[in-house]
Amino acid sequence: VLCFVLRGLSTNYQLPCAFFFTKQLSDKELHKLVLNVLAQVEECGFAVIRIVSDNHKTNTAMMRYLGGGNMQPVITHPVDENRKLFLSFDQCYILKSIRNQFLEREMTDGFGDISGKYLKLLYKLQKDEIVKHERNLTKKHIEPTAFEKMKRRTGERIIFAFGNSRHQRTQRKFTRTSASLQIQRC
Repeated sequence: VLCFVLRGLSTNYQLPCAFFFTKQLSDKELHKLVLNVLAQVEECGFAVIRIVSDNHKTNTAMMRYLGGGNMQPVITHPVDENRKLFLSFDQCYILKSIRNQFLEREMTDGFGDISGKYLKLLYKLQKDEIVKHERNLTKKHIEPTAFEKMKRRTGERIIFAFGNSRHQRTQRKFTRTSASLQIQRC
């Protein structure tokens, strides 16, 4: 099920505004659906200023269509040429993707390794200790199940350094943002 959810930027409401039963939805079909839902939501009196989705390849291609073939963070609003429409990917999906890449692949930034092997080694060294350097580091962070890979919190903990209060404050600010029109796959 493809669900379009209307969310407030300054208020705390969520309103499902469209549901579509889909199977192998193409990026062109999604583009048409987005434009249709956007027009209908605007016709009801709402002002959509941002579209947020996960970074699935269909959603990415749809955003390229909205940007005239290019991936752009800001485009001319399809319903009102005098306004701008912001396009973004949901930060929790980005965090989960980074975490999964970090744990599953060996990467480099050109200067050194970027690897989850050090985090895995730390877990192995401290798992039986009473006093731990990273007390919140558990097996679910190092070897997440398919269900745990979907959870935002474990990804945030790896990226925002376990137990570091400065990073936790940044994390809280970062995760408080919300979407105005959100595309969800149920």
